[in-house]
Amino acid sequence: MSTPGDGYLLRHQKELLGGDIGIWLLLIGGGLTIDMQEPVVNSLLVSLWGGENLGRVRSTLSACMVFSTGIAPALLGFLIDPGIGFQTILAGALAAVLLAWLLALKPLSQQATAPGA
Repeated sequence: MSTPGDGYLLRHQKELLGGDIGIWLLLIGGGLTIDMQEPVVNSLLVSLWGGENLGRVRSTLSACMVFSTGIAPALLGFLIDPGIGFQTILAGALAAVLLAWLLALKPLSQQATAPGA
């Protein structure tokens, strides 16, 4: 029987990802994705709300990220405790992402069709 300290999960991750090179590729790919995301988000925020409001918008987004990071473990705990399955939780998360995407379509399309855009 394996104990948590003997690298049980690490062995399975290495097998799943194809050995050590898989882990390196995953970490490098994740880092590149995060690094490329920042300029795209900043340019989108400037084009939507203007440079004079960028600080206010970024601080609001940061506050929302801190709040969501704090509430997520409690929310997931409340969902797991009554026995809601992981696939159901993932389906709910997918539904939330789709709803957020649909809500974002209107302001983005308005910005794209605005004069001077």
